[in-house]
Amino acid sequence: MATPLPHYHESIQPILHRLPQASALIGRQGELQKALSSRQPGAPIYVHGEDGIGKTTFAIALAHELKETFSGAQLYYDFRSAACHILPGTPGEVMRDVILTLQPTFGAPEEMDLPDEYLQSIEETGSVLIVLDNVTSTEQVEALAVPEDCQLIVVSTKSLEAEDGCTIALAPLQTSDASTLLATSLPEAEKKAALDLCAGSPLALKLWGGTLIKATGDSPTPVSASVVVQQAILTPGLSPVHSIIGACIDLLPGELRHFCTLLGLFPADFDARAVQAILPQEGLGATTLLESLTARGLLDQGEAERERGGRYQMHEAVRAVCQARLSAEQQASFHVAHAKHLIQLAKEMASIAAQQHFWDALAIFARERLHFDTAFAWLDPLPNEDASLDDEDEEDDGGDEEADATNAPVRSGIDSKNVVSPEVRAALMVELVDSLPMELVGSWYFVLERLFTWLLTQRECAELIENDLGAAGANLLIGRSYLRMGQTIPATGYLRQALPVFKEQGDRERTARTLGNLGFALLAGNMGDEYVESAVQCLEEKLVMSREDGDKKAMLEDLGQLAKALQTLGRDERAEELSREREALSAELA
Repeated sequence: MATPLPHYHESIQPILHRLPQASALIGRQGELQKALSSRQPGAPIYVHGEDGIGKTTFAIALAHELKETFSGAQLYYDFRSAACHILPGTPGEVMRDVILTLQPTFGAPEEMDLPDEYLQSIEETGSVLIVLDNVTSTEQVEALAVPEDCQLIVVSTKSLEAEDGCTIALAPLQTSDASTLLATSLPEAEKKAALDLCAGSPLALKLWGGTLIKATGDSPTPVSASVVVQQAILTPGLSPVHSIIGACIDLLPGELRHFCTLLGLFPADFDARAVQAILPQEGLGATTLLESLTARGLLDQGEAERERGGRYQMHEAVRAVCQARLSAEQQASFHVAHAKHLIQLAKEMASIAAQQHFWDALAIFARERLHFDTAFAWLDPLPNEDASLDDEDEEDDGGDEEADATNAPVRSGIDSKNVVSPEVRAALMVELVDSLPMELVGSWYFVLERLFTWLLTQRECAELIENDLGAAGANLLIGRSYLRMGQTIPATGYLRQALPVFKEQGDRERTARTLGNLGFALLAGNMGDEYVESAVQCLEEKLVMSREDGDKKAMLEDLGQLAKALQTLGRDERAEELSREREALSAELA
């Protein structure tokens, strides 16, 4: 088994102070002072501006300025990236994570009264700062409002309508500040060309600086700015930053250019191991590729990540350009290779969890959670109701005011799922879910709705490829999940579907597990003596298997459940006999 990279072994236990590392802030001191002096108690600070203008950098710098004022906790959530502690898909997921971080004793996620417990957890902690990055609607902000002694910082590409709070609109950098960001000596004519084309966008300037110096050993070779100007002809409907990104990608050597665009399909931050998994065996290695693209500014890696063995991030604007350039065949090849990588990673997580290193295994899942989500969405063989627009629809929509305002690259309408057969994707889906340790996916830290979605999809995939054992495995886990929620009737139904398949296939381990869960569900449901009789039959059979296996811990649980069931039926003598056996076994194990 391959050893997980060192950074996987971080603790995922709730962390109260988790702002990303602050970067140098150039040319924004005026806006910073305005934000500090204009903020109002309990009212959000809004930061907005176009892609690549430095919104996140500014918001994180502002949060670091305020962290002493809001010392109770500083939390960061990004609605579009997994660079944060845990990816929020909705305000509800942010609420759950805030509750579990600030007041983890409040209860299981599925039992939470989210709005009330969200506010209560913040009020009991006091002085909490929350950064919400890549917000898209005022509803998200309103749902996550905080008390007066706390602070929200809201980052959005578009200006959000708000009745309260102060707004910081980031404009392009002044020429003097923009010149500082180029960080390279150029003839004045070429420097002016660079500054004009980048239009004061910090991201464009950073990418330009990375492209102008092409590392060749210890002797960097300047690339003429005029070459970039020729490459970065402004495309109608695209902003300067997207044009610069395209130019910088086009100036890469052929193999590097191909791999850079492929990396755009990673939905979040990634490591060298994941990159190596999606690369062909020949050609550039993952480390060389990542170092080359980081030197050119097309990837980011903070100091803390470098020290841990590192994860890399691609700016959302760069990701959008890369994805728009990929064919359906390239996308499909990536997704299949990435799914196989995640299957191997899931098996390692299961092995780590089996060795009683639960938090280490959970840390892996937390870091890769968005990757797993994306893999499940792509592998799902069911019809995609949210398929991309066809070419005709895209052409019709391309000129409206809303589309122009986003200045985003146009994605291809081809669905990469069509390249790979549903049967192949279904088989990968079944293997992926089978590999995941479900005690992690269904743990208190995550939301059970996600687990149900994955398991129901796995069952449908198993049925599609006529994999009876895979469908039974899904039914077992769905039944166990319903049991955790106290819903014994659906739990009983799913477990009864699973049991005969495991017996027929000779799967002894899962037969025993299903018998135990089914017996518990039938007993706990209070559905009458007929069901309790069925529970006794299951638990008797389970006890026989535990005795044969010499599993004394399992016997202890079986004896207790069986004695309880017999007492319910009034068979006190047999129940007392089992209780005495349980007491003796308990003393032996003590």
